[in-house]
Amino acid sequence: MRWLMEAIKDRQMYFIDSRTTPDTIAFTMAQFHQLRSASRDIFLDNEQSMHAIDRSLQQLLRLARRKGTAIAIGHPHENTLAYLAMALPKIENIKVVSISELIAQRVRESALAATSLQALRHN
Repeated sequence: MRWLMEAIKDRQMYFIDSRTTPDTIAFTMAQFHQLRSASRDIFLDNEQSMHAIDRSLQQLLRLARRKGTAIAIGHPHENTLAYLAMALPKIENIKVVSISELIAQRVRESALAATSLQALRHN
């Protein structure tokens, strides 16, 4: 993993851990290498039925409303694409953004939090 993280850092890229195994160390390694990184919250289409994809998306939306953001990963399967084309326009009060935009937002929020913490320590 070290060579991968170093290559990502050299190219000023970010890393998203898909968490396809419960034993993943990828996100921890990305953090160790001080990479802009995140980890998926929901896998949309482990089961490829429309009903299962809907359950996953509803879980993602609940999480996003509770935490402020959530990351989903899915495949370009026919059912996944069809479901998202139907469902996404109907979602209210949720903004769907690219992962690069979300990472940039989280970096800005972390920097702002660190600056606020420093200001509190100096007062």
